[in-house]
Amino acid sequence: MGHKKYKRKYNHKKRKRIVWNESMIAHRYDGKMIYNFRYDFLEPLFLILKFGVVIALILFIIYHFFI
Repeated sequence: MGHKKYKRKYNHKKRKRIVWNESMIAHRYDGKMIYNFRYDFLEPLFLILKFGVVIALILFIIYHFFI
């Protein structure tokens, strides 16, 4: 009986933790839910690369205009 109760409590805790993790991920990516955790690690790298390319292009254009 006690074992069953403990199991149920543990599952509830686990579920809550998962929900919190998902909400944190959603908050981090402006409301976009990411269920695949592999992309949770890859996406920031792609975003940094994209922003880096954009900044590089802007700097390149400014550099050309000034010189």
